[in-house]
Amino acid sequence: MGVKMYQAMYENCIINLNQYEEKMQGKTCCRYCGAPISYVKEHIRDIGEYRVLIPAHFRIKSSKTNPHKEHCSYLTINEIKEIYANRSDDELMTKSGGSYILRLHLLTVDSVKQEKNGQSSNPERRQKSPTLKYAKAGNKSAYITTLKKILMLRNKLDSEGINEIKESLKLQCYNNVEKKYYNVPWDKFFFEYDKNSYLKAYEYILTKIAHPITFCGHLKSIDEPRENFKSYAFRISPVKVENNKYVCVTATFDSVELYEELKIYKGRNILIFGFNANSKVSKNKSNIEFLNINIRIYGKNQVLLIERE
Repeated sequence: MGVKMYQAMYENCIINLNQYEEKMQGKTCCRYCGAPISYVKEHIRDIGEYRVLIPAHFRIKSSKTNPHKEHCSYLTINEIKEIYANRSDDELMTKSGGSYILRLHLLTVDSVKQEKNGQSSNPERRQKSPTLKYAKAGNKSAYITTLKKILMLRNKLDSEGINEIKESLKLQCYNNVEKKYYNVPWDKFFFEYDKNSYLKAYEYILTKIAHPITFCGHLKSIDEPRENFKSYAFRISPVKVENNKYVCVTATFDSVELYEELKIYKGRNILIFGFNANSKVSKNKSNIEFLNINIRIYGKNQVLLIERE
């Protein structure tokens, strides 16, 4: 109930997806708790100029009549509990009542400078961006590790699991003006690679958001700096929302070292966690309309490969 499965138990043996055969239909069960599960074939989803392959997986047959057992590792809440148990700092992830809380600290180049100097390297920026809170430099690695686990968990959830994570794991960002955290809905933080999700993201970002944001997508190209554009640019394959209208997501960065590390992701399905999101509309000479979303990235751990090898 929640987490897509890539292994199953069949006649007391653990099988992988590539070992599944039709004769096993109705005879597979969860490898951890024995709940009946079924095989879902891979299928294609059209996303504008790109066709997304939805990988095969196993899923619970009935979460109502034969759900996973309470101890099962495939329960969304149990995965969250494990991530929480392995956290390194309550500032990064904490618990309140029956819910867990992940704090969306912003990890940028400026955050490291701020930690080293004891103050922001750009006072004007600090005044203009009142909702930013930076993790301490010493906690950066620990925070990214926790965040990656959460994002990868969210990516492998089915529809029931998505509802569960919304209830069980809350997202928060800090407001420096009001000196308190505010909640960030999952629907305004994590965007699937499809028409409705990308269109909602574009419209939401028009409201001038300050918290980080995450996109799933297929990395179409990585552009190197040009005379009229000084940054590297990760370009997600555009999502067609209607005739002659596309949503385009681009992640920019300045580091040549980061480019060398991430260029191997071209043509792959990825997840990008970025900052400073903004959106605007443009048209080309053929009168095709582009709803452009731009985000910034600063480190390789903000780009995660989400394909199964």
